[in-house]
Amino acid sequence: MEGLSKRKKNGKLNFASSIFLDDFEARNSKQQSIINDQQKLIETLKDEQNKAKLFHDQQCAILNEQSSCEKNEIKEVGKTTK
Repeated sequence: MEGLSKRKKNGKLNFASSIFLDDFEARNSKQQSIINDQQKLIETLKDEQNKAKLFHDQQCAILNEQSSCEKNEIKEVGKTTK
């Protein structure tokens, strides 16, 4: 309330200051909201990136296992045909 009483004492100059401060607070609030939204978006993207990496790693493990099995099968077929 101290700021409000100082604004009243100084008349028009502080009325302009009050408008400026109100505008500043409104812009600051909007900017903070945008920053918060961007931080949430970044976290969501990081989560998606981690999920994609896990899926990629799982697929690589599956393909490596499949490749090993097929190599062993080829070796076995080669041994039996000789």
